[in-house]
Order: sequence, then C-alpha cells, then structure tokens
Amino acid sequence: PFAAHDARVDSIAADLGLLDVLWNIDSGDASELSTPSSAGIAQTLEREVRAGAIVLLHEDETVPRTVDALKLFLPQLRQLGLHAVTVSDLLRLDPPDPRELPNGEGGCNSTWHR
Repeated sequence: PFAAHDARVDSIAADLGLLDVLWNIDSGDASELSTPSSAGIAQTLEREVRAGAIVLLHEDETVPRTVDALKLFLPQLRQLGLHAVTVSDLLRLDPPDPRELPNGEGGCNSTWHR
C-alpha cells in the first residue's frame, strides 16, 4: 500500500524469487476528494505515458473517473504508437536495467509498450 516497502520486504521478495514491481507514473486518480476529473486524468496520461511506462491506476466502482479517463485516453494511446501490455510482457520485452532495481524504480498495474 502506498508503495510502502523497505529493505526487509525487498529481501523477502528476492528470497522468494519475486520482483517488487512499482510504477513510474502516478495518474493522480486516487479515490479522494482531490481526484481530478476524467479529462484531467486522461491529460496526465497523455502528457506522461511513454514506451515502457508503468502507470498507477485505481479501480473504484464508486468513483468511475479512472474508467472514464481510460475511455478518453486509450484511443489516443494508439495515436502515440503505443499499446497496453501486462507487466509480465513488459518485463519480457524490456527488462529493467540492473541499475534501476536497487533504487526501487519500476511500476505497477497497466503498462504501455511500442
């Protein structure tokens, strides 16, 4: 939660053969009063998404702004020459640079790839 992890958690994950995958783009869609409109979330995605990005998105049926934002953004994604892939596919297609791993850089949830 909230990207909370420390050396102990990272060590346990590594011992289990797991990779702690975080995000490198926050869509700003957290389910709070401060959540931007669907258009605002889509604008953030337009501005920030690039090949290899891992985007933090939240699923909240009571605040459907993210779903509506994706309806606005996904057609634009193709115009950027990108398409959505799973984290597993992204790691296979474009594995993280070993220098990124100790810094905790990475991503979670939806990813985009050329």
